[in-house]
Amino acid sequence: MAEKKRVQVTFSQDNYDTIEEVADRYGITVNAFMAFILGQWADQYKIQKAFIEDKRGLIPDLDIDEVLTSPLLFKQLKKL
Repeated sequence: MAEKKRVQVTFSQDNYDTIEEVADRYGITVNAFMAFILGQWADQYKIQKAFIEDKRGLIPDLDIDEVLTSPLLFKQLKKL
């Protein structure tokens, strides 16, 4: 089993209520819902990073941090 880490996140009451409402619709706890959302984001980040590394040879001076923080730049690179 993979090692697990705990993080603390603070939301406004309004945002928490929204998150709780969505979690209730899925029949899971707020904690499980947030773990799912953050896990999906991390997985997508790793996929984008691997894709960019694969395309690095096309553009030798490619700055991976810039691409990962710029959705437009990533979209253009994806077209290559």
